[in-house]
Amino acid sequence: MNVEKSGVLAFFLCVFGSSFLDLASAQTTSAPAYKTDKETVAPNKDSRNYLLVKEVYKRLLETSVSVPREFLDKNIHSSTKAIQSNPKDAQAYMIRGLAYWRLEDSARASVDLEKAMALAPAFATPGALRILAECFAEENKNEKAIQALTRAINAGGATSIMYLRRAQAHSQAKNYVAALKDAEKVVAMNPRQRWALELRGHLSMSAGKYENAVRDLSECIKLSPQEGKLYADRANAYDALGKKAQAKADRDKRDSLNWNLGY
Repeated sequence: MNVEKSGVLAFFLCVFGSSFLDLASAQTTSAPAYKTDKETVAPNKDSRNYLLVKEVYKRLLETSVSVPREFLDKNIHSSTKAIQSNPKDAQAYMIRGLAYWRLEDSARASVDLEKAMALAPAFATPGALRILAECFAEENKNEKAIQALTRAINAGGATSIMYLRRAQAHSQAKNYVAALKDAEKVVAMNPRQRWALELRGHLSMSAGKYENAVRDLSECIKLSPQEGKLYADRANAYDALGKKAQAKADRDKRDSLNWNLGY
């Protein structure tokens, strides 16, 4: 198995794209200090163990670097033993959850990440909540993904990428009004955000606002001129407007490209 996270989940996970975690906003490369009923789980920052835990976090969260399967299995094993010794060891749940996430085991990852955040709210950073939302999306739990992203936004992660994630989750959950609202926020923050423009174009098509759809899809084509699917989608909007010549031109362009690249 390729343990480097691919992030390919139809359209929604295309939105999630190349990096699921802004390390600057995640703030989880340092293990938060907190107490449980049994003991302080996160060690003192001056201890060697703390530095080891910090390095584990860094490797698990750095999605641009492939992580050896052996490293992931080792951390799952050691975290499981820690949890057996102390069922309230939030740090162990967090590390094991991240390891499962890197192994693309979303079901196990979401359970562990939720448990860690319930035991130690300090773990509920915007970056960690964003990972949790991704796991829920892979499980088709779109409402839970929306909740996690809303928590992330309210926790200081009100970035264009967070609103984009939530817009797509709303769309998957058929909350189209909410999806459009979030997509509008993204475009206002970043007018060249291709995925938000495409999503807004599709939502406009569904609402019968074909001129708006043409506008957004045209902007997408400027950003990704070799993607045949965009021409096919704009052709549909032109058809709805009765602009047959433009629709034919777009379909001819689509046919000149490998239009399946758009999927």
